[in-house]
Amino acid sequence: VFATSFIDPFQGTVAAIFAANELKIKNAAIFADSASDYAKGLADSFKETFEAAGGTIVSEEAYVGKDTDFRATLTRIKSENPEFVFKEMLRRNANIDQIIKSNKSIRVIKMLELDILANGDLAISDQALEDLDAVIVSVHSSFSMAKDRMMKRIFKGLSHPKAKIL
Repeated sequence: VFATSFIDPFQGTVAAIFAANELKIKNAAIFADSASDYAKGLADSFKETFEAAGGTIVSEEAYVGKDTDFRATLTRIKSENPEFVFKEMLRRNANIDQIIKSNKSIRVIKMLELDILANGDLAISDQALEDLDAVIVSVHSSFSMAKDRMMKRIFKGLSHPKAKIL
């Protein structure tokens, strides 16, 4: 059995649908790591799906993962007045916190995709989830468990207050 994470187009698509349908966002900016194929793939799929849902991308900006000063870039983004800024999060790092500190008037929604473990718990602790706004949950392993047990697992995972998307 092989388990993999979702591919970039799926993750970007889900984020765009969440922004357009759940958050009712009409215009967004994209802020992506130009040195990361993963980040660029997410940004491309977010843009395609968000625009297909009727949204408008008002700004596209790039950074390099090692950057720490985002003030000039965030000023450009802010000048376009987006309701939402899409940015990937490859790993928990100071970049997200730095972005938030650099410009408090830009809304940053922190999301992560997580495995629902065989017992129905999410793959990281509640303490680690505290800093997130929403979680995409999915099953990455133990695919052969009985259907009723699998459903209980999924329902338990979805019952977590941070779980917003399956």
